[in-house]
Amino acid sequence: MKKRFLTLLLALALLCSLTLPAAALQTQPVEVGSALELAQAMAAPASPRRGLFRARSVAAEPTRVIAFAGTLAGGYGAERVLHLAAWQEYVLEFSDAQTAQRTLAQLRTDPNVTDCFLDETFSAEALSGLWDETPSYSWGGRTMGFTTLRHQAQLLLPAGSSVTVAVIDTGADCTHAMLQGRVSAASYDFANATADVTDINGHGTATAGLVADLTPDAVDVMVLRVYDDNNMSKASRVLTALEYALENGAAVVNLSLGWTNAIEKGYSFLNSVLAQAYASGVVVVAAAGNRSQNNPTGNADDVYPANQEAVLTVSGVNRSRAFDSSYSSSGTAVDLCAPGSNVVVAAPGGGTSVRSGTSFAAPHIAAAAACVRLAQPGLSAAGVRQMLYRYADDLGDPGRDDAYGYGLPVLTRYFHDRLCPGQRFRDMPAPDIWSHEGLDYCIAAGLISGIGGHRLAGYARHARADRAAALGGSRQPGDCGHAAVYRRQHRRVVLSGGALGVSHGPRVRHVGDDL
Repeated sequence: MKKRFLTLLLALALLCSLTLPAAALQTQPVEVGSALELAQAMAAPASPRRGLFRARSVAAEPTRVIAFAGTLAGGYGAERVLHLAAWQEYVLEFSDAQTAQRTLAQLRTDPNVTDCFLDETFSAEALSGLWDETPSYSWGGRTMGFTTLRHQAQLLLPAGSSVTVAVIDTGADCTHAMLQGRVSAASYDFANATADVTDINGHGTATAGLVADLTPDAVDVMVLRVYDDNNMSKASRVLTALEYALENGAAVVNLSLGWTNAIEKGYSFLNSVLAQAYASGVVVVAAAGNRSQNNPTGNADDVYPANQEAVLTVSGVNRSRAFDSSYSSSGTAVDLCAPGSNVVVAAPGGGTSVRSGTSFAAPHIAAAAACVRLAQPGLSAAGVRQMLYRYADDLGDPGRDDAYGYGLPVLTRYFHDRLCPGQRFRDMPAPDIWSHEGLDYCIAAGLISGIGGHRLAGYARHARADRAAALGGSRQPGDCGHAAVYRRQHRRVVLSGGALGVSHGPRVRHVGDDL
């Protein structure tokens, strides 16, 4: 009888051992030597032992609990425990989510555990709004820091501020996606005396589209057509359009047009109105002009109205931020430079094209002036100029030079100083750590040598702030990162720096009298 009883006990013990999860018996952690080994081990989860009465089935992804501790007493009923000693990290795997939840509660009471969390699954939407900045079509959008402003205008700009930029050109395709909802009701065709400003050339769609593409919705584009269906215009039309722009509240005017041999011909028909515009605070931006048969040396001083003191004159640079002498004029009249080579612009009919010329550099500066005016509505035309000069990267000889003027404005630093007055952009502290949905995030900023801006040296997420900080500088995503993070209105503002390492596309040279 006694022997039969012992046999029964042994059978029951064997039965229990077969039906218990394997990990309940396996309390010794599996040691891994690096984060890569840990990732590989988790990617190939241990196959659970099947109990005597357990049906065969495909092993599901285990539910994991991550714990940080110097030592972990026991396996807490986990089917497998992975241990990464270098980070004092334990990964406990369970086939039963309820058991994992109970274990999580127990671990939170363990004095040896500094932190623990459930390894929840979440989609990419969990962080929507943090890194979802859509770049401008123009590569200049990132180079000059426009992209962040467009997406965080409500945090960076005074509430209710708005600005109108008048674009005096060949008209525009106002149905284009870049311009929808952005065209001022005051737009007008001075060639045909009508409100229909339809562009049959494409040049005006490109310049007006650039202004809209680079700026937030608070900027309206007043399209003023001065060329007829034969692509011909008159000085009087340009003059009247400029007067009309001032009468109807334009704060910035873009003139991607001009006349060569200006010194010889003594052009002056816009001078009086240009002077009035400057005195009344309106910023007039003009293209420096392109090399052509009429301007073979590429001299901006012989292009009208680029050679006038009352306008901001803009030369063109390429993706390497180098003066592009293949088309751009230079001279003492040049005040600033901007992206003008192989710029993606709006095209009539809803598409895009790639064009080069100072015509497309000028709208970048017009857009920058509009952004400054949005941020500081009461600033004079001289004040806007000084802001653009002050926050321009000096790309040529020290100070102003004939190719770059005072340099390429970078709005990133301008808005940095607006947010953190008195703190130099280069001295922005890093890393910055914040929490989101139970995880800590870290941004580390690094200086870009020779660029004068910052990019993201790394960003990481982790359950512990110190781990996130440790991982923060280990990644370098993309060719353009984020310069700095600020807290404003209970949200974080990320200002992006300049682009690097962007490959050059095919050069497209626009031929014509426009600039």
